Amino acid sequence: MPVRGILLSLSFLALVTVVLAFVTGLMPYAQVLAQDEAVRIDSLSLKVGEQGSVDLQALNIGSPGLGSWSIDIIYDPAVVTATACSPRAGSVCNAQFAGDTVRVTGASASGHVGDTTLASITFRCDEEGSSALILSLGVLADATIGGPQDIDATTQHGTVACIGRPTGPSASPVPVASPTPSASRPPRRSASGH
Repeated sequence: MPVRGILLSLSFLALVTVVLAFVTGLMPYAQVLAQDEAVRIDSLSLKVGEQGSVDLQALNIGSPGLGSWSIDIIYDPAVVTATACSPRAGSVCNAQFAGDTVRVTGASASGHVGDTTLASITFRCDEEGSSALILSLGVLADATIGGPQDIDATTQHGTVACIGRPTGPSASPVPVASPTPSASRPPRRSASGH
C-alpha cells in the first residue's frame, strides 16, 4: 500500500506540473491577444447646433511601427457635418473628401510604435439623431524598409449622438414694442415770445 500511495502522489504532482506548464505557456499568448493592433475613433454626444471633435487613433502597433495609412471615416450627412480635420503624426486629412466621408492619409519612415493619434475630426450636429462613424481601412502598412507589410488591425467604430436643441438665448429675433404715441400739449410760450 505505501508504494501505491507514493505512486499516486507522484502522478498527482506530475499532473499539476503539466497543467502549470500549459497555463504559463498560454500567458504570453493571452497577452498578445489583449494587445491586438487596432484603429479606433472616439464617440461623442452633442446638442443640435453644437460642434465637437473626435480622435482617430492607431493602437498597440508593434515594431517596426505604422509606416503608411489611408483611412476613411464614413458618417451620416443627414445628421452631422464634418467641419474640420486637424492632422497629427504625419497625416494629411480632408474633411470634405466626399459628402459623407473624411479621409486621413499619412506616412512615417521611422514608424509609429504603440498608440498614435492620427487626426482630430470636428463634427457639427445638424439634426437630432445618431450617426455611426464607420472606419474603412484602405491602407495600413508597417514601416519595414524596402517591403512594408500589411497590418491586420481591428476597427473600433464610433458614434456622434445629436440630442435636443441647445439651451440659452434664442437665435430668433424677439420683437421689441415700439413706443406708442401719446397725446401731449405743446409747450406754452410766454407772452414775450420766449
